[in-house]
Amino acid sequence: MKSPHLIPRILSNISFSQSDDGETLDSSKSLANDTTNDGSGRSKLMNAPDIVKETTKNIKNWLETDSPKPQGKISTVIPWYLQQATKDLADNFETIKGLEDQRIHEGVVLGNKSPWSLSDGVHKDNGLRNRYSNVLPWDKNRVKLPVMGMSSQFSDYINASHIKLSIPQISKFKRYYIATQGPIETTVPHFWQMCYNESDPADDSKPIIIVMVTPLVEGTREKCYQYWPDQKLYDEISLDSENPYDEGFKCSLSLCFKKSEAFDSYTVTELTLAPKIRKHGSPFEVSGYKPKKVYHFYYHQWSDFSKPDGYATINEISNKVWKINGENCLGKFNTNPVYVHCSAGVGRTGTFMTLDYLLNCCDIFVTPTTENVWEKDFDSKPDPINEIVQNLRQQRMMSVQSRTQYLFIYDTAEAVYKKKIEEKNNV
Repeated sequence: MKSPHLIPRILSNISFSQSDDGETLDSSKSLANDTTNDGSGRSKLMNAPDIVKETTKNIKNWLETDSPKPQGKISTVIPWYLQQATKDLADNFETIKGLEDQRIHEGVVLGNKSPWSLSDGVHKDNGLRNRYSNVLPWDKNRVKLPVMGMSSQFSDYINASHIKLSIPQISKFKRYYIATQGPIETTVPHFWQMCYNESDPADDSKPIIIVMVTPLVEGTREKCYQYWPDQKLYDEISLDSENPYDEGFKCSLSLCFKKSEAFDSYTVTELTLAPKIRKHGSPFEVSGYKPKKVYHFYYHQWSDFSKPDGYATINEISNKVWKINGENCLGKFNTNPVYVHCSAGVGRTGTFMTLDYLLNCCDIFVTPTTENVWEKDFDSKPDPINEIVQNLRQQRMMSVQSRTQYLFIYDTAEAVYKKKIEEKNNV
């Protein structure tokens, strides 16, 4: 027998299939237009209470038998989690936020004794490196800069987090990101030192791939400092550790513009990030470091706290990113991370990572099926979107920051899944 707790979800997604003109009506349209047949071949209007009463009776009959679901009520080929009511999704999002509030409270109260400690981010020596004082990395998985000497001499802090997505219940694939805030002017050298170091300076086959999902300015407010040369302003940036930005880095860097290509809503810029030999020599010089290719994806049409106009651009960027980074790395933890940032490095950053992992790694999206996945998976398969967002928030706070972004992920997933099913049916 099917579970009776499905009734609210089915009712919220109901489609009334009979109308005066034969059009299929969904629950977003006026109930006054819904009709039923009186047996004479004519249709008569049904009021809302009658519709709910009739529909509930049909659903209860279905739940008590093993017969197929009534046609037109809920799709059998669309996973159940993509057919949840908006209110249910909103409630789930509030639950996610509530769990994070508990983590933050524990981290603040217990400090270093808690796995959710934020002590390094609030340290007096590191405060000026944060774009926003209330968005901090968890100490346990924060990225550490490659600095020389004792930790008390130079700070290894940057507002960035290692993100490793591996959720066996929904995917056999794994992906590695670094989620970070948009650099401020004084942290530009830190950002590039992080990218160079975390992508293995001695291996020039591993590119540095950056996905930037924020405009530089919204209104009059800076959301991210322009940290890369685009030939309009300059061709090269010198990140010399002998200049006033000296923070004890192991090597100096220079960043050189190569070329760029503009698309409708994003630009891809290719750069070279290369180590520089210090003029006067140093016992801390590092041998074997090589120039690295940089691919910078700048998606400039996505405002803070909001959702983009559609999913096509995100999907396009995602496909290009992983083609560059090596699709053969899907089956293991890719040792070369993709760097993702918006302004704070949480809302739009988390939304991009969720969709990237969901659409390219989750089993049901990698190999969609026309079988009855809704009924088969309800009791055995978790909601992968909820799982991913929960997983992300345990690695970087506020990932997928707004309810709008959370709902956008579901809308996108449903649209993509339906498209994949259509393509499969047309083969």
